[in-house]
Amino acid sequence: MDIINDPEHRLDGVRLLWSLLKHPSDMIKRNACLALVPCIRHAKDSPEMVRAFVGGLELTVSLLESKDTEVLSAVCAMIAEIATDPENLGILTDHGVVRKLATLVETVTY
Repeated sequence: MDIINDPEHRLDGVRLLWSLLKHPSDMIKRNACLALVPCIRHAKDSPEMVRAFVGGLELTVSLLESKDTEVLSAVCAMIAEIATDPENLGILTDHGVVRKLATLVETVTY
């Protein structure tokens, strides 16, 4: 069987990258997020691809609780790409992305 050209397996690479978001290593999470950004940006039917990963958007939002600033930076870049689609933005909002992003903002008063 020609798996490389098999439509059933066409998202396996992206699926594997998405699964790395669950890895305990912050470095791996960061790099997985950064690798997913161009995949999301340039994929045909990108919004549908993102929604195809069960729990993927919820997992993405949960990464905003990381203590590692590089993970936070990478996941924000990923969220920026995902949120270009109105339906995905709605799903992210339902998962509390706005509240979690707001908690990352610090203000200093003088």
